Amino acid sequence: MAGARGRSRDAYRTTAERRLRGGRGRLHSHPDTELAERFELSTRTLERLVSRGLGVSPKWLLDCWGLQEAATRLFREPDIDLAGLAADLGYADQAHFTRHYHRVLGERPDATRRAGRDPRSSH
Repeated sequence: MAGARGRSRDAYRTTAERRLRGGRGRLHSHPDTELAERFELSTRTLERLVSRGLGVSPKWLLDCWGLQEAATRLFREPDIDLAGLAADLGYADQAHFTRHYHRVLGERPDATRRAGRDPRSSH
């Protein structure tokens, strides 16, 4: 990005958010590579853009979006098939998804389901 030198952190953040928001569709085994290809960027350029603008890696950002989607679906649809949800989000199996969910969000998927079933929870 030749003209990117000297751009403010906010400019990087805005560009990264706009590009990532537009490319948020389902990504497969190599999300960084697939996302970079969507925007006609090298993987390294995408990493620098996201890292400078948001302070995280593209993979971390995509993982968080996926987990946010999972948490929302578990809360809104507490009876959703967990193995199917894991597969929809690109996880190899339900156990891998559950461990990652717990490690990042600090609670197990079943806790999110229970919160969704609780009539006192706001939907």
